[in-house]
Amino acid sequence: MKKLIYLLAGAILTGGCTKKVDSNDLKDDVPYYQVYEVAYNKTDNSTNATAGFQVRDKSGAKVLLSDGASVRANNMTANTSSIDKTRYTWALNGMPDVDFALAKNSGDTITNVVLRSDIGDVEIVGGLPSSVSKSNGFDFSWAGAALAGQESMTVSVVSGIATDIVTRSVTNNTVTITADDLKNCPTGNISVVLTRTKDMPVKKEDGGAGGSIQVRLTISAKTVLN
Repeated sequence: MKKLIYLLAGAILTGGCTKKVDSNDLKDDVPYYQVYEVAYNKTDNSTNATAGFQVRDKSGAKVLLSDGASVRANNMTANTSSIDKTRYTWALNGMPDVDFALAKNSGDTITNVVLRSDIGDVEIVGGLPSSVSKSNGFDFSWAGAALAGQESMTVSVVSGIATDIVTRSVTNNTVTITADDLKNCPTGNISVVLTRTKDMPVKKEDGGAGGSIQVRLTISAKTVLN
């Protein structure tokens, strides 16, 4: 039998998304705001997917799926952590389309499919030289479809100790990393990472509650900073 304490929307929303509520403690007609992320790693040929749900809108309490409620990606059971059991994750091989299926306690199923083609491609033209100069900086070009209205791109330089030295927006097909960008970067192995991001609304809402999908495509190349 469902507990009635959570049926008042105001009580649920008061604490914002810092609170969580068990899905079985909600009326069947309470809609979920859906949040999905798909991160494609072109260099590793791998994909990480994430799902989360909130009551009614993006400021609502987080939903803990229980008692038969679940979310699956490509028909795979989700993983959670002890830190946040309302965050559902998957590690997938390759870069497939990702089919999220939310099964609610009511018996309703809401499906959202993220296509690999939802986000444009990116490639570092010719790769990077085997070494680059800290005092001179360097530049390179990337190829792919022009950034669409919902897309953005960033470049990051990561040192051998996995520390981001610089991260900034990319606005054209030539990327310049200046000597000033590299002033705090130790010499040695570095990676240059391009991340293309697209933000869009969910393709299928739950009762008009809305939701968001973020798709990212990352490619990286290594070089030596002298």
